[in-house]
Amino acid sequence: MGTFVAIAFGLIVLLPLIGALRLVIGARRAGSGVKAHAINHMRDTLGRFRAADQGRRLRDAVPQRRRQHLKGRIRRELRRHR
Repeated sequence: MGTFVAIAFGLIVLLPLIGALRLVIGARRAGSGVKAHAINHMRDTLGRFRAADQGRRLRDAVPQRRRQHLKGRIRRELRRHR
């Protein structure tokens, strides 16, 4: 029974991670708009795992002001690489 739980948990964790990684790799080939989207998506999935561990969503896990700050920082980073 324990192995089944481990496999199920592994799948639940790994599949979105693989999807996010594939998105980012695809975005490296594509334009910067797609890249921003992919990075947002990856941050969202990762944040969702951390938030789900605490039994709440990403929104509650990261305070509003800090979220805005992060968003601005990521936007600036992306602008620099364009």
